[in-house]
Amino acid sequence: MITVISSPSQLSLSLDPIVYDLESDNFLQSAGLEAINYVSFTSAVTAETQIPLKWNGSVQTFAAKTSPTGSGAQFPAGNGSASYVQSLVPYFQSNVFLSDDFVVSYAMVGSEHSLVFTSKKKGKKYNFSKLDWTSGKIGWIQEAADRTRALNHCLLVRIFLRNTTGNAYDMVFSENLPTDEAGRVSIDVAEILHPYLCLTPELPAWAGMVYQQSKRSIRGYYLQVADGFGSPVQLGQMTTLPTRYVAFGGSGYGRLSLVPSRFFASGKYKALRLGELTRIIIKDAPQWLTFLNQSTVQVDVLLKMKVYFDDNTNEIYNRFIMTWGAWEKLLVEAGPVQCGVFELNNGKTPIAYELFLQKGATVISDTYRYILNDNTYQYRKYFTYVNSLGAVDTLTVWGAQDGQTSLSFATVSKNLPFPYSIGDTEEFQYDAQFHQSYKCFFELDSKSHFNIFRDFLISAYRYRFVAGAAYPIGILSQKWDEPAEDDTLCFGDFEYKFLFTEDGQL
Repeated sequence: MITVISSPSQLSLSLDPIVYDLESDNFLQSAGLEAINYVSFTSAVTAETQIPLKWNGSVQTFAAKTSPTGSGAQFPAGNGSASYVQSLVPYFQSNVFLSDDFVVSYAMVGSEHSLVFTSKKKGKKYNFSKLDWTSGKIGWIQEAADRTRALNHCLLVRIFLRNTTGNAYDMVFSENLPTDEAGRVSIDVAEILHPYLCLTPELPAWAGMVYQQSKRSIRGYYLQVADGFGSPVQLGQMTTLPTRYVAFGGSGYGRLSLVPSRFFASGKYKALRLGELTRIIIKDAPQWLTFLNQSTVQVDVLLKMKVYFDDNTNEIYNRFIMTWGAWEKLLVEAGPVQCGVFELNNGKTPIAYELFLQKGATVISDTYRYILNDNTYQYRKYFTYVNSLGAVDTLTVWGAQDGQTSLSFATVSKNLPFPYSIGDTEEFQYDAQFHQSYKCFFELDSKSHFNIFRDFLISAYRYRFVAGAAYPIGILSQKWDEPAEDDTLCFGDFEYKFLFTEDGQL
């Protein structure tokens, strides 16, 4: 039988440890036996009589004395009666070597008064050597047996991961894992699952979408396990463990316990992003919110928007209504232009708006507030990226940047026709491509904004967002200066490049 000693929580992030500790009770061919030895007394014991006890390759000789000292290897001479033999128990139990390996007691073995030595551990090395001594004999009540493992004992572990469309589970791992001396196996399935998830993050249709639902970067998975041993390995009955879920992302060092509350807490769905519920954003800044449904299917879910105007009035709008599947991500556009905030009431100027999910009369998500910044900044830039929680977010910076373009092309030589001499050639260039890279200087609005900046730098998916289109970029910088504790202004710079080569004819 296989026992799950520990397993991950129902939802984990793919960059966090996702560890199963499994234990089998079938890993031993023989569980072994304790040695039960005896020393019998058939007559009186005179002074200087010796009892040699031999086990585990060593000998401990006990000597009878009229007046024994506290040496640990002496015992009093006596008449061999029951009371006499019982009185010897503490002398033998106090011996250092015997007490390490045996519990000493009195018993009748057959018709003879005897000291019984029961080993504390299993194994043949605790059997005494059989022999006769002057006033009795040394023998076995129970012969010890060694604990032996089953040959090639292992646990077959298979991992099944839900596919990107959510209609089936595919086996992504199957291997016989050898057990340790306790019959246990520990496996971190994150190392196996993460490569599948990091290839399929939820990216929005950069222009024209309202919302998207997806199961690509949140997948169900389960393990099947079975005992195996022998040569060749023979497998036992397969056990299927309960389904768990893994989402693309990571919680960071020491923050595993925060994972459940990142998605859902206090009866409210949480958007998968860092920072506060309120953001101050430029009027054309792209924004997105991503939620994860960990419960059952939610029917008739509304995304509602409350817009605040400069005349101290507000209005609530229904952006869309939908059915939201279990263990499914919901990605919605949240920027002011994307939400059409400026098109709602031509007679009023919006100054802020809020987005939240509602079902019936109940608000089922946190409320995300966006305060509109009238300053559009001459050198504003938007970088969208997949954050550490596996959702699309935006880093907004403002500051001038320096650019550099490098050109590469292939060159061939071709021979010139008559009347040129043989060997006369001219060169021809083709396959011209150029690569663009930039050093971006920026100012952030607060020190807390640096958390988003760091999250952006370590993302595997980064884009420069321009006029409704996203262009993949890579980071060239390897270090940057953090703001000092007494800094009130947050300036910095980083270098990036576009992750494509331009070879079209402009």
